[in-house]
Amino acid sequence: MATYSTPSYDSGNYQSNRPAYRDSLVDKILDFHKKTPGAATDLAVDVATGTGIFARQLERGFKKVVGTDISDNMLESARKADASSSIEYVQSPAEHLTFLKDHSVDVITVATGAHWIKVDEFVAEAKR
Repeated sequence: MATYSTPSYDSGNYQSNRPAYRDSLVDKILDFHKKTPGAATDLAVDVATGTGIFARQLERGFKKVVGTDISDNMLESARKADASSSIEYVQSPAEHLTFLKDHSVDVITVATGAHWIKVDEFVAEAKR
């Protein structure tokens, strides 16, 4: 993901031209999650969030949303995209979400960044 992490990369342009996801996608995720016995909507984590497009869409369904990405440049655009948002953005690789407590996350999403992730390591971390 070096391209997105370079200081010269125009993450603002990326943010402006990247389409949002259908609201029905968030609805499907929420509906599926709420069918799980004991399901809570306290914390969602959007991994490889980039400029936070999907994290902002998740915000309507969860008390707290955290967006993670390895690119501080992309996260800075995420923060600027909606200054009124309560989303916490954290620079962190998907495979090492060590800032999160074990069993503290209700839903983890990866909207379009799965191709950047070491899947086996990420799945092990998500299960934690």
